[in-house]
Amino acid sequence: KKLKNLDKIDLLFHSEGGQYWNVFKPIIDELEKKKIKSAYYTSKKNDPGLKSTYKYLKKEYIGENENSFELLKNIKAKLFITTTPQLNIFQLKKSKNVREYVHLIHSPTDALMYKYFAFDFFDSVMCSGKHQIESIRELELIRKTNKKELLETGLTYFDILENGKNKQKSKLKNNSQKTILIAPTWKDNNLLERYGIEPLKDLVSLGYNVILRPHPQMFISKREIILKIEKEIEKLHLITIDKSLNPESIMEQSDILISDLSGIIFDFYFVFEKPVIAIDGIISKSGQEAELVSKEPWEIENLEKIATIINPEDINNIGKYIDIAQKKTSKANIDKFRESSLFNYGTAGKVAANQILEKIKS
Repeated sequence: KKLKNLDKIDLLFHSEGGQYWNVFKPIIDELEKKKIKSAYYTSKKNDPGLKSTYKYLKKEYIGENENSFELLKNIKAKLFITTTPQLNIFQLKKSKNVREYVHLIHSPTDALMYKYFAFDFFDSVMCSGKHQIESIRELELIRKTNKKELLETGLTYFDILENGKNKQKSKLKNNSQKTILIAPTWKDNNLLERYGIEPLKDLVSLGYNVILRPHPQMFISKREIILKIEKEIEKLHLITIDKSLNPESIMEQSDILISDLSGIIFDFYFVFEKPVIAIDGIISKSGQEAELVSKEPWEIENLEKIATIINPEDINNIGKYIDIAQKKTSKANIDKFRESSLFNYGTAGKVAANQILEKIKS
């Protein structure tokens, strides 16, 4: 397959699929207002970006086979912006016809929790908080790599969550029964693997409405475990399973989140400003940048600020932690921690678009 020429387009967004559309959309919205041409190449046919109706955006489905990576290796553009880490390590290789490769971070977590060499071969990284900048600088010193340009961008998808949140509020029913969202990570030793559905059943017996949202990767990497859990839940008729593409509406409906160290805890706390309970556990740093440095990653160091932490031995008393979490969570604390952790909350799309335009002009 031959891609259409990127004629008079300086800027290429590369996406692995629709799960990242919310990361690119706020930037593309801003570029559209300024009548700036850009291109969006995605590996997945069902990417909602392909259905968008922008006047100045050229969209293309390129697939994810070897041919698509060969095409990208020969692409010509001033800027190549992607959410894919480990450039030049796996299939995504640099093209000599691209002036600058930019990684767009789409999580508030520490750069240390990425796999080895996640950012080494990028020219610049759009960071969400100062902890990421500090960690990338430390890794550059350890590996003696070139200093990248590290931009104070923020989290673009938080713009969308923040705007959508206000629209959803008016739709919510007034219900006195509290809803608890259980949303574990998919990694080894996660909440579902360790305890099954017993803690969920305990919450139902305490009178809570319980929704389980398994991580989408669970259906790929731990299929047998999740199918077994689904069967057990079906027999009970008491617990809802949420498999929707985006978790926004389910976060809006829920009063409290229970998780392990999954990325959803930051969305729930920073955007929806609600209590989080985290199951304490050993977080593996194996194969991750964190193995190289002595300091703890930001999210481990700060977990107590965000969440009420349950000792695994105390999992049978999960009910008492709900009261503790509700008392602990205050708007003032959330505002303060969000301000110190994130750049440009709610306006990251605009900031990112301006940073990109500066690069194109320079």
